[in-house]
Amino acid sequence: MINWYKFLTEQVSEKKHYLSVRQLDNLFKVFHLSENILGDSNETGGFKFEPRVPRQPLFGEDNFTKRISLAPNVNRAIYALDSVTGKQQKEKPHMVYRTYYVYAGDLRSDPSDDIDTIKLNIEMRRCNKDLSYVDPQGYKRKYSNFQHRGDIKPWGFFGYIGSVREKEFGVFDCGELSDPEKRRKCLELGTKTTGGPKSLGDLGREDLKQKFYACVGDAIETREEWATEPVTLYYIGKLDLKNQRVEVNEDSLNLIKSKLRKGRIKSKEI
Repeated sequence: MINWYKFLTEQVSEKKHYLSVRQLDNLFKVFHLSENILGDSNETGGFKFEPRVPRQPLFGEDNFTKRISLAPNVNRAIYALDSVTGKQQKEKPHMVYRTYYVYAGDLRSDPSDDIDTIKLNIEMRRCNKDLSYVDPQGYKRKYSNFQHRGDIKPWGFFGYIGSVREKEFGVFDCGELSDPEKRRKCLELGTKTTGGPKSLGDLGREDLKQKFYACVGDAIETREEWATEPVTLYYIGKLDLKNQRVEVNEDSLNLIKSKLRKGRIKSKEI
C-alpha cells in the first residue's frame, strides 16, 4: 500500500529549479540544442562533443567539414533548427513542439574557458561574394538557398554549377558542345554533383568544393558558429520553449552556483 503522506511530502520537497533563457545567455557564450539527452552529468567536467558532418545538411551548404554547430544564444539555436519561438508557441498552443535539451559552454566570466569558433555570418558574406555571378542578361546572381530582396535573385548550388559550366565551356546547355569529351565533362558537372559541394571533390574539382567551405545559407540570420575541434559543453537542462526558461537539474544547478562568485547571476534568482 502506498504511503500517500510520504509520497506527497517528497513531491513538495523536490523543488524544481529554473533559469530564464536570458539568464543563461548572460552566463554562457555558446549553446547547443539536442533532441536527446547526450549526457546529463557534469561531475566529469561536462559532455565532450566530437565534430561531425550533419546527417541532413541544407542542400548546397558545406556538407564535408566536420563541425559542432553552436549558437551565441538559446533562441538563435532554436531558429537554426527551424523550430518556433516561444511567442509563436503562445499564439498557436494547439501545435506540438519538439523537446530540446540545452548544452552550454564558454563562460562569459572566465577567459580561460574560451572556445575557438568559426563565425559563419562572416564566412557567408565571403561565400556570397566568391560565388556570385553576372549572367549574360546582366543579372547579378548571389549564391544562397534563401530569397533576397531587391534585384538580387536567389542563386542556389545548381545555379552556381550552371555558371561554372558557362564559364568553362562557353555554354549553359552541354548539348550544344560538339566535342564528345568536353560534353562529357560538362554533363558531369550536373549529373555527378547532386550530392552538393562534397560531390565536387569526388569529381576531382577540389577547387570548386573549397569555395563552399563554411557556407551555410541562413548563417547571417542565425549567427551560427562552428567548433571544428572537440569541445566540452555542460548539460544545463530541458528547455521550456513556451515560457522561455530551462528546467535545471541538481547537478547543473551546482555547476552554475559554483560560478556565482563571478557575479553573473544572483543566487536568489535560482
